[in-house]
Amino acid sequence: MRDVLFTLLFTGLLLLCFRYHYVAPLLWAWLGLMSPHRLTYGFAYSLPFAQITAFLILAMLFVSRDRQPFPKSSTALLLVAFYVWECITSIASFNNPEYVWEAWIKVTKIQLVLFATLMLLHGKKQIDLLVWVMVLSLGFYGFKGGLFTIAHGGRSMVMGPPGSFIEVTNHLALAMLMIIPLGYYLATQLTHRWVRIGLYVVMALTALSVLGTTSRGALVGSLVMAVMLALKSKRRWLMLAIIATLAMGMFAIMSDQWADKMGTITTHEDHSAQSRLYTWKMIWNLAMHHPVTGGGFQVTENPATWYRYAVTDWAKAYSPHSIYFQALAEHGFVGLALYLGIGISCWRRCGKIIKSCTTESTLWAANLARMVQVSIAGFAVGGAFVNLVNFDLPYYVVALAILTDVAVAKQLQAEKSASPLVQSPALGAGASSRMGTP
Repeated sequence: MRDVLFTLLFTGLLLLCFRYHYVAPLLWAWLGLMSPHRLTYGFAYSLPFAQITAFLILAMLFVSRDRQPFPKSSTALLLVAFYVWECITSIASFNNPEYVWEAWIKVTKIQLVLFATLMLLHGKKQIDLLVWVMVLSLGFYGFKGGLFTIAHGGRSMVMGPPGSFIEVTNHLALAMLMIIPLGYYLATQLTHRWVRIGLYVVMALTALSVLGTTSRGALVGSLVMAVMLALKSKRRWLMLAIIATLAMGMFAIMSDQWADKMGTITTHEDHSAQSRLYTWKMIWNLAMHHPVTGGGFQVTENPATWYRYAVTDWAKAYSPHSIYFQALAEHGFVGLALYLGIGISCWRRCGKIIKSCTTESTLWAANLARMVQVSIAGFAVGGAFVNLVNFDLPYYVVALAILTDVAVAKQLQAEKSASPLVQSPALGAGASSRMGTP
């Protein structure tokens, strides 16, 4: 029954895409971030919903009248440059071709559809719709996981949908963490009281669900992000007090077992921490031998890589455990520089938006830019412990900054063109005197 209902829903949304072209990239974002088909148990579990949507989006680039030119900002161009470099490192890779090809196909679909999204979405309404899709897609797991955490007191871990980017607890935790500030942005835009309260409840349960994953990296990221959220708020001290109160209440719910695991953050003696350190040493050794192009996609998952570059015989994690070391291992120092450049450029673009959007009509853009910065900060810290370079969500956060920058530029230009020309008093007086002179 669940399979039939989901297939009917997908079909209806797919048909809607032909009337409203901007629905197509929103549908892809929903499928990529939430993986709703993985919540079914029958024929729909493995149907190619994402592939169908991707082909539709790319086809719409040629027929849609609402298509916009590709943004020429440095942030957007860095996205393209990073993807091009991923293609180059895939060709130069010494890893198993099957591993590389499988990952390259997945990344290519994600990046090409992202580029199409930057051309098919425009304006505040469509940007807000994308934010809603992002928040609700992962907020679903946050809401459900928060209730699960309350019921079990943190003694059982919150898991993501199988076969998705967020299946692993650490990955799910970071993804849910990133959408909390975006949910706060949506709450500032809402006028309906009960909808706003409902959104705050989802945000609180999502934060609790992050704790329920028992991810130590996400806990560190959440602390950093909480401080950033308070600093970006208009009422900093009030927001900081609210966050501190909620945090104490959440910690009180958690079990002693959870507290014991979180207490190991200050040490690196456990097996998990040791394996990360040895993995990073191996990746550094690999990068020293292949500094320009790295080893290609999924190079750390190949036992042959460990045989050649490992610094110990026992700690073989076969996972980078860090976005930074993953980028370095797969794409070399050039790829790492491009990857970091995307985040830095996005942060600076948000700063530009915040400075330029001071009027009432553009206040929404400044608020969204602040929350994008908070989300980036959480990802930058929490991502140091997970390998999510190829995950959709961070790129969508960057896309929000790019789309907002374009929307604000058009909005300011339209307001400037629509404003009536005001005649200078001096010019008017001079003109009147000349007209009155015989």
